[in-house]
Amino acid sequence: MQIVLKNISYNKFNDLNLNINTNSIIGIVGPFGCGKTDLSLLISKKISPDNGEVILDIDNNKIGIITSFSFNEMLYGSVLDFIKKYSIKYSYKIKDIDERVLEIIKMVGLKEEILSKSVFNISKSEKIKVLLSQTLLFNPELIILDNVIEELDNRSKTKLFKLIIKLKKFYNKTIIITSSNINLIYEYIDDLVILDNGNIISYGNKYDVYNSLFKENIYLDYPMIVKFSNLLENKRDISLGNNDCINELIKAIYREFR
Repeated sequence: MQIVLKNISYNKFNDLNLNINTNSIIGIVGPFGCGKTDLSLLISKKISPDNGEVILDIDNNKIGIITSFSFNEMLYGSVLDFIKKYSIKYSYKIKDIDERVLEIIKMVGLKEEILSKSVFNISKSEKIKVLLSQTLLFNPELIILDNVIEELDNRSKTKLFKLIIKLKKFYNKTIIITSSNINLIYEYIDDLVILDNGNIISYGNKYDVYNSLFKENIYLDYPMIVKFSNLLENKRDISLGNNDCINELIKAIYREFR
């Protein structure tokens, strides 16, 4: 699978180019209104650019996207019916679907009894997991989560990210996550796209992106881990290497100062 955007013009984007690494977890970050949702919709081919080309060589039914607009569909009906809503479009036999649904909801951390509840009455965190279940039911190759991670409580976030890592590692999925909060996703992503007002400030491996931008003294909302590591390196000439999370950073500090 390849995901390439060539000379894209749409809304805030003007001659945007991007070649996304597949079979990885990609974060798209930037302030509110910078174009994250538009980029997600362009990649998923939910919208078409005014100019340019989106190259995505998979069928539309192999793309799963969840945005804030997805919740607008969750007004009535049971959770089970909602998850199976698009099953007619696909090749699953009816007798196989219920078994597949049970397998998927357990994977995302839902209990079987939720299937009989109304989609309107469940919590926001549960709605995200139900939307993800609906997406995973048809085994997509590309999964896009656009500005929905913030809606989860801390425990649900951790479980979801563990699932995302599992989907990439064992099932070769490509997962794109957009967020305005880099600290929220930094630990789990492989690559990073930084957007600002329709422009790509940087794209690449997350360590390379921030190390390069820091050295160039470009002002951004850096992850706390990156800020602290670079502060030590610049002020005390102490290198802690690349760390994904606070626990890794603490271990690196301990190794350095013991």
